[in-house]
Formats: sequence, structure tokens, C-alpha cells
Amino acid sequence: MNLLPGGFKHGFREAREILSGLSVLGADSLVEQGINQTFALVMKDYDDFLATKLNPCPAAKTPPQDAGTALR
Repeated sequence: MNLLPGGFKHGFREAREILSGLSVLGADSLVEQGINQTFALVMKDYDDFLATKLNPCPAAKTPPQDAGTALR
């Protein structure tokens, strides 16, 4: 299950190196702020996704519907 965040982090590091080489990163850089915010949001959403899959809320489970009644 660690492949997704591992791959994302690897790609993020590579992109950061490229952007650093282009001299578009820095403390006041909007690019830096944007990629940091994106990284934080993606990791939070991934953690939230895993939490719902590993610890599903019992109230969220609904009984399966009969195919015939689902169309009515």
C-alpha cells in the first residue's frame, strides 16, 4: 500500500530538483508555495482515503440493493 505515496514523493522530489535548477523556488516564490500546498493536500487526502478504507465507518455501510429496486 506504500507504492502510491512513495511514487508521488519520488516524482515530487524530481520536480522540485528541476524547478530548483530553473531558479524558480525560494522562500517568497509563489511556485514554491503552490507546490508545498499541493504536496500537503495530496498527502492529507491520501491519508484520509486510507483511513476510510482501513477503518470504515459502520454508519456509512448500506445494505446492498436488489438490482430491480435500485432502478425504480
